[in-house]
Amino acid sequence: GSGILEFSSDKFDPHAALHAPYTSVVAANPFAAKAPLLNYVDQFRTLLPFCDPQRREPIQRTQKKYQSTDNEESIKTENMKNKIPVFTSMAAQYENSGPMSLLHSIHVQRQRVRVMVRYVDCIRGTLTGYLIAFDKHMNMLLRDVDEVYTSRITKAFEGVELSKSELELERRKCIEAANTSGGRSGDGKRHDPLVKVGKRHMQQLLVRGDNVVSVWKAGNDHSSSLLHR
Repeated sequence: GSGILEFSSDKFDPHAALHAPYTSVVAANPFAAKAPLLNYVDQFRTLLPFCDPQRREPIQRTQKKYQSTDNEESIKTENMKNKIPVFTSMAAQYENSGPMSLLHSIHVQRQRVRVMVRYVDCIRGTLTGYLIAFDKHMNMLLRDVDEVYTSRITKAFEGVELSKSELELERRKCIEAANTSGGRSGDGKRHDPLVKVGKRHMQQLLVRGDNVVSVWKAGNDHSSSLLHR
């Protein structure tokens, strides 16, 4: 190659220009220092002289800012006011859906619900809180939850022989007594708990449906408004 780096020369050597230092190319072509950088070859057409047939005018892209009218703003505001909350919309489909209508009623009236949950082979305890959302599988989202729970006992009490069914009955009595004032169960008698009962509070809790045994309104523990799993 000629090794000439000047672009306007008839003997310009492009191979030498590609391998030469930047400063050498600029020294041979002073205008290159102020030349714009192009992302691809076709962009050079907007820089050609007006008389060149390959010249193309640059495309002017302007973005028009959309301004909504007062009427559109009022409609948007009205739609936001009338928008049904997601959880309420989910619950609405169970309004007249048999036993699930109880959960819908509790959700709409914003009442506290009591949920009895289980271990694999016995009752764990109860969860009492506000029903935020639920689905057909009895998965429930509760808020402001008070839990009464028992340990999972596999050994007989010291000095007390109880069958598995008797132990389960005693467990339920202890849970019922913990949920009522004064530690009294439904028969009005005070029970000394044989099963250790624990209590705790949670701000929010997701309950899996396969752990649910029954559901009822917390304000009326012995009412007929009981939903069994």
